[in-house]
Amino acid sequence: MQNHVVRHVFIIPDGNRRWARSRNLAPWKGHVQGRERFHEISDAAFECGISYFTFWAASEDNLTKKDPVEVLFLTRLLRRELEGNIAEKLFNNRVRFRVCGRWEEIFSDNRFSDCIRSLEEKTAGYQDKHLTILLGYSGKTEIADAAKAVRAASVVNPDDISFETVKRFSWTRNLPSVDLEIRTGEERPGWSHRSSGALPFLATDSACYHTETLWPDFSKRQFFESLKQYGTYERQFGV
Repeated sequence: MQNHVVRHVFIIPDGNRRWARSRNLAPWKGHVQGRERFHEISDAAFECGISYFTFWAASEDNLTKKDPVEVLFLTRLLRRELEGNIAEKLFNNRVRFRVCGRWEEIFSDNRFSDCIRSLEEKTAGYQDKHLTILLGYSGKTEIADAAKAVRAASVVNPDDISFETVKRFSWTRNLPSVDLEIRTGEERPGWSHRSSGALPFLATDSACYHTETLWPDFSKRQFFESLKQYGTYERQFGV
């Protein structure tokens, strides 16, 4: 499938734990299956011409308030992927890699931090494809940190501060606005869970495709269907 419309896709992959629980499996089994979907959907996105693929791997709350054993497993799973499959794909396909969030502050794993920093540096010259992982991420924390940075930048006149000014100091300042947000694992038909922490500087005008399908069950066919629907979607700005 060729994509001629969507430039930036943002994935909120909800449902790994519920997928495992529904099968009487340990929670980490859901993360393993979710990893497979990540590879399938990110590969499909770049193959059909999408330039920016952003994936919310773990929120700040996920890493600071969940079961420490599960968080440790998730950390090790991510590190293995970064040192193996993800690193290989980044170099083979010339994909720029970024990680945004409080991950370095939250994790006490120097090997993990060194791996991320190394991949960011080695892929910094790639321009056509961009993979961004949100790890230990909270939109509220990003807003607060950007506001602090604006205040610390004495070159900024308070009377000149605008949304765009603050955005220039945000973690995600180097990314374009999100065109399509895909959230899996909605729990109630007809209702959509709006995450207040979902890329506040980039997703304010995005189209949202929310589905009850749990992330481990989200298929490439359903991904392509969301792109197709976006192509017929007319955005309404204002009332």
